[in-house]
Amino acid sequence: MGFAFSLALLLITNPLDPMSFLQVQMEDRTVAMVDRADYTLPIGGVSLVDVNRLQTMMEALAKLAYQEPVNATINNSGGIVPEKKGTQAP
Repeated sequence: MGFAFSLALLLITNPLDPMSFLQVQMEDRTVAMVDRADYTLPIGGVSLVDVNRLQTMMEALAKLAYQEPVNATINNSGGIVPEKKGTQAP
């Protein structure tokens, strides 16, 4: 819920900003360019967040962010190769 709320705030804040897109980056690479107009509903002159479209986008980004953890192994010289933690969106 905190992630959704934060993303919703980012989409609706500064509506007069000439930059009408949000760039989503993961590990220094751009994975999505989000146009605010695609995720807001102008009702009565006030921009409201389209929760269904936002949820769909967040699920797609969560799939992109997920990385499986890798167990520790023993290399050819008998040394231990440490585990690597996985990542997922909050």
